[in-house]
Amino acid sequence: MKGEVEIWRGDSLIHKESNMIVDGAGVIIADMMTATPSLSGYDPTLSSVLDPSNYCIQAISFGTGKDAFTSNAHNTGEPLGILIQQRQVYVWDNKQEEALLFVNFSAIDGSAYIPEAGFPEAPNPQLTRLEMGDTTTYQILPSEANVSSYFVGNGQLVNLLPSSIVLNTTEITGANEVDKKVIGSTLGCFPPGGVPSISAIAIFSDGSELSSLIGSSTFNSASSMDYSGFVSFQKGVSDPASGLVVAPIGFSYLSGVEYSVELGPGDLQCANLYGGIYHLGLWCLDLQQSLRSGNIPPYSFSILNNPRKYRLFAIKSFNVDITKNEDNGSTSGFTNYASDQNLLIKWKLKFL
Repeated sequence: MKGEVEIWRGDSLIHKESNMIVDGAGVIIADMMTATPSLSGYDPTLSSVLDPSNYCIQAISFGTGKDAFTSNAHNTGEPLGILIQQRQVYVWDNKQEEALLFVNFSAIDGSAYIPEAGFPEAPNPQLTRLEMGDTTTYQILPSEANVSSYFVGNGQLVNLLPSSIVLNTTEITGANEVDKKVIGSTLGCFPPGGVPSISAIAIFSDGSELSSLIGSSTFNSASSMDYSGFVSFQKGVSDPASGLVVAPIGFSYLSGVEYSVELGPGDLQCANLYGGIYHLGLWCLDLQQSLRSGNIPPYSFSILNNPRKYRLFAIKSFNVDITKNEDNGSTSGFTNYASDQNLLIKWKLKFL
């Protein structure tokens, strides 16, 4: 099997390179080959373990370097902590959700945001997640609790910014509403669906500000990404803006498959503010872990309480942030994300 990733911005191919199949792929194949048909004879419910969908690609996720989780729009350290207290992290009304993100631009020239991510994880076949280092964000909440008390980093960008998600996620039910809003703003990383509803304010070293509305999210518009940052495979769907979709390479699935997903302006701009995207990961179900947790397939996808456990199948890492958007003349890269410049990811797995 050979994997290849293409990145398209609008109609332009901007990157094409091989991926790395990790050891988890071998585990998945071993599970598939050793699943005995006799399971259905013991209990009719166990026959669902034999369904081929349990051993196919089921999700894609996005990652960045571990240093990104203690800087950028994750709002940690100085001077961002002072700004949060002075300006308030969230502005809410009864009609529209509006999160205020603070980003320190003082370390760069120009108005395209270059996130701090450190050195992202090098490709390694033994990887079990996109970033193996500590990706937990440590931020003191208004109640003086720590964000890390409610959410431990999982090695990738997560989806807790929309209020509809962060206020209802079971993992952080112990936090009060104010804390939950701060947790969502701190962890990010993708905006709500629908009309643009997030204001981002960049603070420059000379004290000037640049504010912009962030576009909507294709993932949250389609409800295809769970709070942990996994974009679910959409069976029978062909539009990559709806989530992860699949098509045959050529005329038959026998020669290979192409998985694709599309990031909209809001996805790109928000991901850029929270550290950029340096990793892509393809995931299958981790059937063993799911069964140990007491869950029997089929596993329905859920944004707030996803019963699916995932195992990394393949990873693609980049030397540059693929969400990066350069200034164009007098037009700021920070504000110049448009729907005709959506980022389309095509991940081809060819059967040799």
